[in-house]
Amino acid sequence: MHVIFKPLEAQLTRDIDAIGKMDPYIKIEVNNQIYKTDVCHNGGKNPKWDDSFSFPLGGDGSVKVSVWEKDTFSKDDLIGDATLNVFQLGSLGNQVEWFDIFYNGTVAGKVAAQVTRIQPGSGPHLVIRPIRAELTRDNDLFGKMDTFVELLVNGQEYHTAIAQKGGKTPAWNDSLVVPLNGDGAVRLIVWDKDDSHNDLVGEANLNLYQLAQQGPQQVIELLFKGKSAGKVFLQITPVGK
Repeated sequence: MHVIFKPLEAQLTRDIDAIGKMDPYIKIEVNNQIYKTDVCHNGGKNPKWDDSFSFPLGGDGSVKVSVWEKDTFSKDDLIGDATLNVFQLGSLGNQVEWFDIFYNGTVAGKVAAQVTRIQPGSGPHLVIRPIRAELTRDNDLFGKMDTFVELLVNGQEYHTAIAQKGGKTPAWNDSLVVPLNGDGAVRLIVWDKDDSHNDLVGEANLNLYQLAQQGPQQVIELLFKGKSAGKVFLQITPVGK
């Protein structure tokens, strides 16, 4: 089984900072791998995140989730943690789950996560993770661009979180799960988020079947009006048969 684990928010009862607000982040430990969300600066007791992580899951289905307070001048502090069994979380498909975290046996708060499970036999999928971009086109005259990646496949839209002030070198932590069917046509677009309307940075027309065959690490050239606008680095993971 393949799992997409997306921490959404937390409601914490344990506050480590006596002055100011905490800067929490989440650490996920599974299959001897560690994944970390971005730090929610000044998130305090109600932080939110926009990261998602993709991994195969077997064995007993255990995943350890811990919430940490980011410290600049000393080691990070544990707020609370929990060991989950993903096999027992809710129903199949996309499911938002709330679960308690603990510190020294006492409830330290609760975390909400969206769990997407791709069951064996459910058909082939492609997990597309835009890692980062090196852009040559800059839409913002002042400040840095706030960019995100969008995929258009079979009339469906998939998009990453916004890389706030990522400028010309944004990075993302999102895994987009796309069914592998039809003619495989996909349009990849990088947008600069704007209050009035989003501005196109660059785009590429791709094919899912070709992406599945070309290896896990790929570099995609972006175009704007026929000219190079930069490149996006993708991680590609085929799932199912």
